[in-house]
Amino acid sequence: MKKFLIILSVLYGGFCGMAIACESNEIDINGDGTECVNGKFAIKTTNLSNSDVFKFSLSASGTFTVNCGENGTLESEANDVSGNTITRNDTTNTIYTCTYSTGGVKTIGFDGLATGYSEQPYNATIRFDTTSIIAAIDGSLGQIFSTLGTSLSLQPSFFHTFNNGRNIKTIPGNLFSGVTGKRRQMFYGTFYSCVALTSIPAELFSDCYGSAVEMFESTFNNCLALKTIPQGLFKNISGGANYMFRSTFKSCRNLTSIPADLFGKITNYDSYMFLETFQYDSNLSGYIPPSLFAGLIQNGSPYTSSMMTDIFTGTKLATTCPAGTVQFVTGYEDYWGGKVSCVDENLACNAGEYLPAHWFKCEPCPQNNYCPGGTYPYSETISSGATQCPNNLYAPVGMSSSNQCGRILHIGDEIVYLHSTKKTTPALHVDIDQDGTADYFGNMTTLDVPMTRGTDKKLKLQYDGVTYSVYDDSIIP
Repeated sequence: MKKFLIILSVLYGGFCGMAIACESNEIDINGDGTECVNGKFAIKTTNLSNSDVFKFSLSASGTFTVNCGENGTLESEANDVSGNTITRNDTTNTIYTCTYSTGGVKTIGFDGLATGYSEQPYNATIRFDTTSIIAAIDGSLGQIFSTLGTSLSLQPSFFHTFNNGRNIKTIPGNLFSGVTGKRRQMFYGTFYSCVALTSIPAELFSDCYGSAVEMFESTFNNCLALKTIPQGLFKNISGGANYMFRSTFKSCRNLTSIPADLFGKITNYDSYMFLETFQYDSNLSGYIPPSLFAGLIQNGSPYTSSMMTDIFTGTKLATTCPAGTVQFVTGYEDYWGGKVSCVDENLACNAGEYLPAHWFKCEPCPQNNYCPGGTYPYSETISSGATQCPNNLYAPVGMSSSNQCGRILHIGDEIVYLHSTKKTTPALHVDIDQDGTADYFGNMTTLDVPMTRGTDKKLKLQYDGVTYSVYDDSIIP
């Protein structure tokens, strides 16, 4: 539906404003309120002739509404269309066509809700067959084809959904909102050869938590104009499967860098999982971020010859580390074709942090240690900046100096964790060596706060007519 542009002006005031907006149940296909489309997802075409048609296929069951746009008629190879409504009781793949009596730019709106999905591989829930005439997309396919359950028949597939959409420049961030499950080839080739696509929204897969064979294979393969990959694109993916990221960003020739944490949350691997992921990204330069496979390294994932075969072949990634950095050895180097990962030669840690051996960043001070902070050299074998507290003393995670190693005070079945510095006034004073001077202190508050985690027991003391709870809110060792 077209929206009118309303111009408000105030004489003498010099004010001129515009009020344009789509309704909450409409899609702002142009991004400026000038064309609002009913439904959950919409497509805008290029300038069509009256002989052009728009085709798509469905394999989901459910009831769907498709408005083909101005002078458009919805047709089907099956007898399941009435006006703009499609009623499907099975998951047989069916082709639908929008035909037009006049040419021009068309806006096609989609609505409805799926009730089931085909279990056949290579069978997309929805696939647009004439992607070359798609100029723009907006809204959410996930709100129509959401994850309905854990079984295969309840999970959608976007196999080659926008394959060869050569005029698509942007992707809406909520396109797959509601898609939370996992199935083989779920996003296989979804945007394959979308050669005009320049960016990917960071939240595109934020609802996805699972892993499956070929799940992201060739998703953005041959996206020639793609310049960046956002941080956190796969932030909720931790598992692994065969060919899961095979060729995901292959032949993205304008891509210049890899986000530091792209696969950092993934802790499990499988054969050929990263086969050819960045192959032939001819402008990809710099060095491999040390945190790229942090989860695999931390989890001690074994080295496998097939896991990353040809992952960086045909790129300009560095084969030596630049000045001020040293090579970060991951265990996967033999299959990187001489490419290297690098980390700063010296890393500055704040008070309360230390530098673990063979790691790329400072981490919180370990429990029962103190960490004053400083600058430490990277080492494959030696940790720096953490000193263990003396016997019978403790410190919670993140302690920053030696005088914060404390003791544990037992009063019957109650426990108070003591600091060697006064944290509150007043405080519980404890004279360990009985020289008349307090050595350790317990925090005190008038608030009714549990003294120990997971219990409602409290040690109560009276001081100057006020009742206090004695407690320590640090992490219990």
